[in-house]
Amino acid sequence: MFFRCPFTVSRRRTKLLLVLFVTIVASPTLCKCSPDETDSQAATTTATTIGTTVSAAEAEVSYVNTLKEWIGKAIDQSSPEFTRKLLKAEVSTDCSFGLLKLVRAIKNLDPWAVRLLDASGKYPTGALQATRADFGAFDECLETVLLDRDGDVEARGQYCSLLIYARNNSDAENHILPAIEMAHPKVRKFQKYFYDRRFPTFRLAMCTMNFCNEQELQELAKAIIPPAVDFKVKYCTTSEYQRPTLTQRVILAFLAMVAFMVALGTGLDIYAENKAPKCRHNALVWVALCFSLLSNTRSMLNINNDKNSDAYRFQFLHGLRFLSIVWIVIGHCYGTPSDVWSRLINNISLSDRWDIAIISAGFISVDTFFFLSAFLLTCVVSKQKRVGVVMFIMAVFRRLIRTLVPLFFVIMCMYLLPLIVSGPEAPEFFEKLDNEVYENWWTLLVQVRNYFYRDDDVPLLPHLWYLSVDFQFFLVALPILLICKKRPQFSIALFALLSLVGCSISTWQAASSNRTPFMVVIVESIEVFLETTYRYYFYPFYHAMCYFMGCVTFLSLSWFKSKKMSRMFQTVAWCIAIASGLCCISIKIAWYREADPTTQFGKLSTAFFDRILWCIFLMWVTMACATGRGGFIGKFLAWNAFVPLSRLAFGVYLIHVPFVQLFFHISRERLSLEHYIVVSLIFTALVWSYLLSYLLFIFCEAPTAKVDKLVFEGCRRSQPKPPACPHSAAEAPSGLSSDKPAVIPSVSDAYSAMEAQRINGTVDNCGFFCGKGHSGSYQL
Repeated sequence: MFFRCPFTVSRRRTKLLLVLFVTIVASPTLCKCSPDETDSQAATTTATTIGTTVSAAEAEVSYVNTLKEWIGKAIDQSSPEFTRKLLKAEVSTDCSFGLLKLVRAIKNLDPWAVRLLDASGKYPTGALQATRADFGAFDECLETVLLDRDGDVEARGQYCSLLIYARNNSDAENHILPAIEMAHPKVRKFQKYFYDRRFPTFRLAMCTMNFCNEQELQELAKAIIPPAVDFKVKYCTTSEYQRPTLTQRVILAFLAMVAFMVALGTGLDIYAENKAPKCRHNALVWVALCFSLLSNTRSMLNINNDKNSDAYRFQFLHGLRFLSIVWIVIGHCYGTPSDVWSRLINNISLSDRWDIAIISAGFISVDTFFFLSAFLLTCVVSKQKRVGVVMFIMAVFRRLIRTLVPLFFVIMCMYLLPLIVSGPEAPEFFEKLDNEVYENWWTLLVQVRNYFYRDDDVPLLPHLWYLSVDFQFFLVALPILLICKKRPQFSIALFALLSLVGCSISTWQAASSNRTPFMVVIVESIEVFLETTYRYYFYPFYHAMCYFMGCVTFLSLSWFKSKKMSRMFQTVAWCIAIASGLCCISIKIAWYREADPTTQFGKLSTAFFDRILWCIFLMWVTMACATGRGGFIGKFLAWNAFVPLSRLAFGVYLIHVPFVQLFFHISRERLSLEHYIVVSLIFTALVWSYLLSYLLFIFCEAPTAKVDKLVFEGCRRSQPKPPACPHSAAEAPSGLSSDKPAVIPSVSDAYSAMEAQRINGTVDNCGFFCGKGHSGSYQL
């Protein structure tokens, strides 16, 4: 999709480039036979063959000598102006001598020089189908070394990226665009992407020796590349061993300490369970048991089979969460931009297909998380005896601990990646990570990251906006639930009003600019996509409906449970709910096929009712399944296999985006943008994310939740069996005044909760510390 600006060169420079190209192509074909072998082969030929051909050895010598002479003449006859520009380049003495060595080595076809030429990128084949990169041979480049007479390494191969940016050029549009349009007629509508400075038009590999640093290579490239082309030489790397930095050594020491605590806690847990149960009453032992691999794994795998508990009744929420996180991973795997993708023009073809709606529905899955977060928060608050400012402050503080500790633990571990991975774009990954954390660490601490994305930047961790928005909703919903605890009807009216206000503001935002009414990944202008993402989708108004309707749904459960409904009514309600969900998904297809498929009124109506339709679907599914009217859908969502997968969903959400980003940045070869390749990447990302999420759970989430419980609630030496929860919310007045602690399935582990329930969950001591599995009893 991207164009390359035409430029002219002198005849001598063209001859020099042609010589280098022939050298690269011809060097692998050089014969490696010994002279004795070629002589014996020549002696066995017939007299006629001897008279009409030359021997293999003679052909080899003649060929190599001719090639050397040709290269030498091309270099010697190079333009004086070209030589003068090279001499005027501001480079160090070492770089100048290194350049002379390289020229001499090319003339002599020295092995290390041939490897440099072979490992460098030439031209991204398939450029007319929007293939933008030629990564060369990364490992071959780094393996190249130049030895001195004593056999010591004098220089190493250095791999750099040459980023070429196209200028707005009418010749390119007139001559190259028609060739690209053969792949798809809509290409011309997307030509703004060709000149976007956020992404290079081409990314080519440069393999040199490390005589010259990155800045010096930039100066030398200015002397070679015509001024009609904008370019940058960046992200140079070598195979030279880099000692761990002080930060990395501190992180390694901290992880070793955590691993020791996990081993100690696991050993004490096994010993206490088998030989000395009374030792659990010791406070220090309790702290060590917080890190037990055994009890934490049991907690993750525990299934509550008590049919009178909230955990059993709400188990279907696990299925909703698991399917939502899978949908989000699918969307990020399809939508992550990278130069590794070849044939990017398939994106335009995908926009005309019906399955683009399914892929882009990952954005709606985030709203499902908001809905579940509010539903479970309301469930937790409804079981509390205490209200007041102190409890609110404590809940906010504990919420920050449960959310931020795993987040910064993941970021901390990412700083160890330079010690174990490398790749063509790995330096770019590490540079983005450093800059993003340095500039935005405070926005993560105060949970306002969603307001600080820049339009001129493509972040490495774009998914962290969700944590900030969810926390902002929490600060609004929690006071309302506490103050209006005994007046649920007033709470419902207030949440409904906030939902309508959020929809109205988001509709006004869509009307005041060229933003799309919802997230459309494949749009004709990158500015429209980024504006819609950063200034519309990442703001809380867009998601207010789904969040506050989650609160309304739980508050309405008692009323809904008490109503008798015929099978006919339930069938009609299921049809309406499913139709609403399908309409919310499929209506987006029109915006992929055309930039403005409807009138301004139609656009604003879609922006207003989009989340309302999705809430209708979520509210009916939730209330039907929670009151035993879910049928086979409720049984499927409550499948026991979804429970542990759901408890790891928060870790998967944190990990999968940096994993996919790292996968692309260390890839040595290009990948074709096709369904099979992307689906394979989805399975890879899911498996790896869940494995790493389990480690995050054991080393961070579970210990954090248990230590949090010990600090804020104290060590309860008595371990009475928690009272059974009422069979339904209807048994408690208005579903809000029960004095019993709520047992919530999708937050049955405080450390495994995905959203709001992570704020203040506590679990019964027996489940936490006895290693017998547990049901999560959550209190603020």
